[in-house]
This record gives sequence, C-alpha cells and structure tokens, in this order.
Amino acid sequence: MPLTSTYTKEQFANDVLPRMAMMTSQAFPLVVQKRIVESGRARAADASMRIATYLASLNLSSGPAWTYNFKYAPRPKGEHTKVIITSYDLPRRTMQPHDVVRDDKGFVWISNFGENSLSRLDTKTGEVKEFTYPATRAGGYANGNLNLEFDKAGNIWTGLMNQTGIAKFGRITEKFQFFPLPEAMRDDRSQQAMVAPANSHVDGKVWMNDAEHPSIARVDIATGKFDNWFLPFKDMPAGQRHGAYGIYTDSHNNAYLLDFPSQYIWKVDAKTGASTAFKTPTEDSRPRRRRMDAQDRLWFAEWGVGKVAMLDTKTGAFTEWPVPGAYISPYDAQVDKNGWVWTNNMEDDRVTRIDTKTGKTIQYLMPIETNARRVSIDNSEARPVMWLGANHKAVVMKVEPLE
Repeated sequence: MPLTSTYTKEQFANDVLPRMAMMTSQAFPLVVQKRIVESGRARAADASMRIATYLASLNLSSGPAWTYNFKYAPRPKGEHTKVIITSYDLPRRTMQPHDVVRDDKGFVWISNFGENSLSRLDTKTGEVKEFTYPATRAGGYANGNLNLEFDKAGNIWTGLMNQTGIAKFGRITEKFQFFPLPEAMRDDRSQQAMVAPANSHVDGKVWMNDAEHPSIARVDIATGKFDNWFLPFKDMPAGQRHGAYGIYTDSHNNAYLLDFPSQYIWKVDAKTGASTAFKTPTEDSRPRRRRMDAQDRLWFAEWGVGKVAMLDTKTGAFTEWPVPGAYISPYDAQVDKNGWVWTNNMEDDRVTRIDTKTGKTIQYLMPIETNARRVSIDNSEARPVMWLGANHKAVVMKVEPLE
C-alpha cells in the first residue's frame, strides 16, 4: 500500500516506479507478469518525479504517523440500499474477471485478464466451465485477455493483449479461432485490448486497438487479411497526448475510438478510412470504455472528470451526467431499456445508475473491493440488472435493484 510504505521520493522514482513500469497491465500479486520491454507510457522522467514526490508526501517516509486525518465516506441509506447483490466465486483466486457478460441463453461469460482462458457461468447451479487456449505468441509474452463482445451470430470475441491479435469463440462448437497480428504489424510492445465485432456482418471486418501504439486496425474474417494501422490523430499538434482505448462501431461498422489521454472521440469511416474528431464538452475528460445503442448513440465513461456521457453520432451532440463522489474514476457506461445509464466507480467500489431524463442518481456500495471494469446490463428481466467482476477477488456479481 503506498500510504503505509516508507519509500522516499528518490526510492519511488529510481526503484519502485521503474519496477512497476516493467509489469504488464494484467499483473497483480497472485499472477506476476513482466513486460518484454518497458511501457512506452513510463518514460517521462518529469512525470515520474511528480508522482514520486506526491506519494512520498503522503506515506510514512518522514515519520511513524500520518500528518493528516482520514475522512470516511457516509454509509448508504434509503433507496441506495434497495438492492440485492449476488456473488459467485470463481474456481481459482488467480482468475481475473475483467469482463462479465450475460448471453441470450442465460449463461454468463467471463474473461480472464491474466490467464489464457474464457469461462462460462451457469447461474442456476453455480457451475463454471473453463475453456483454455495455448499461448499464441512464443517468447514469454504475458498471458490473458480483455473485452468480451458478441457478433450478430452470437460468437464471442476477445482481445489477446500481449499475445497480440484477437480471437473468436464459437458458443456451439466451443472452439477458438485466432487472428494473430502479422509480424510486420507487431513488436515487443504490441497489445490488443479491445475488439469490436458487433457490426462485422455489414462488411465482414472486425476492428481492434493497439493500446501501446495508439492506433486501430481491422481484419477480414473470411481471409484473415489485416488492413494496416489507422492513425486518426496523426495530424494533431505535436506534444499532445493521444491514445487508443475503447472502440465500438455504429450500424455501418464505422469505428469510434475513445482517445483516453485526451477529450476526443474519433470516428474512422469504414469505407474511406477518413477520421472525424468529436471533442467532449469537458476538457481532459479521458473517455475510456463505451457501448453503442440501437440508435447509434455512443454511451461512455469520462474517467478523468467523474462523468458519464452520450454522443449522438448522427448529430455530433454530447450530453453529460455527473457521477456523485470524489476519486471515483468511472470506467464504462451502458444505458438500459428504461433509459437509466449505469457505470462502475473503479476507485470507491460503487455502482451508479442515473435516470437520463431527470438526472436522479442511485448508488450501490459493493460488499467487497471490486476494482470493477466492464459494465454489462441485462435487460431480459423485468428490471434491468448489472453484471460485473471483482477483478482482483475472483468473484462475479449480479446487481439487482429492488425499485
């Protein structure tokens, strides 16, 4: 824990932060995985020193006691407690349920952020069936996958992270099909975290990102041929920070990329490759993950400013809603059939839902530390419910409002 440590700012800057920069995104105490090369985002010495100085000012490096008091958040009450939260333990503590989604048959599918597997949860019996796959890239690259998405036929797609490329899993055949990055398109830092197959039936192509080399690409499902990297922000002024995080498509299979370090969302035209920038109303919003609805409205979390938002891709108009609380970092957003938008607060273990018509907000405190990521709304029941994973606890949770 940073606050209980005794590292000085020099130790943070010269030892701790460099060691952390060599850990993969999937690494946690039970599954330590190192990078082949240092993260490209860790090379700014001035930023490292600012972080080091700040952490050393808060920890116990200058004495045996903290020089400040802790402030406790109030316990939830009233309508914020009208909820049933059902937990399902996964078979191994090393499993990291980054994405948890329910299918049209009632099964819940679970990604594994740090291991090469995909799991299916039977919510009636609690049985978990795990489907494993071998490493697809030799050389000691980290294992794990991220982002579960369905195509129109009901197949499940996932990003293979440091193994590079993407995979399709047939729910009927229970077989994986892999689409590895061509050698010419990858290096030691390549990482495919996000995949967008929802509208691949339009032109037979699936989009993906590269989180370490801010760019997106797509593959032809039938031939396995890749289109080379698209760089939507290549003409932006030098010195600006841009990145490739969440990606989704509209009904024409145009890609929408969330530029996580900034305040931009980029449309990449599926036919021409041309890029169009949409700037959020709030500066430094840091849009992160997303979901397109049937009206081609993009719902997403503004991680940097504690808001959720909607971009009407037909008009270019934005709407934003604040998420109450401090240090909340909403990660993802999805709207339900009743017009409530849901998000998960990464930093304070709460789930938030907001009535988009009135702005009314209800927040549910989770029973354990969740570090929740993907928001998955199940509209099949009378009241919409949310599925999520406690990413470091090997637990899947169903959040079921009572009113």
